Amino acid sequence: MTEYDKQWNMQYEQLVEFKRNNGHCLVPKSYEQDQSLGRWVGNQRNYHKNDKLRFDRKIILEEIGFVWKADGPRNINDDIDKIWNQQYAKLAEFKRKNGHCM
Repeated sequence: MTEYDKQWNMQYEQLVEFKRNNGHCLVPKSYEQDQSLGRWVGNQRNYHKNDKLRFDRKIILEEIGFVWKADGPRNINDDIDKIWNQQYAKLAEFKRKNGHCM
């Protein structure tokens, strides 16, 4: 594993922690608590936009609900609503199959 891979994995874990605390992956570019995380998220979006993001990384980012395009407060709120609705639908399906939400 290269040093770049180690750094990428470390930033990814910080993003997972951000999502755990905030319920989404929409890290602001100027995130005060960790400015490097905000820059890293922006870089991932740019790599994806320019087809330079490794496929395996794209997949694991998408698995945690990474949003590829977040152009401003209106879009961020729309994305949060979309993510919430998707998760709610998963919960409803789980309850339908299992009879509970545990």
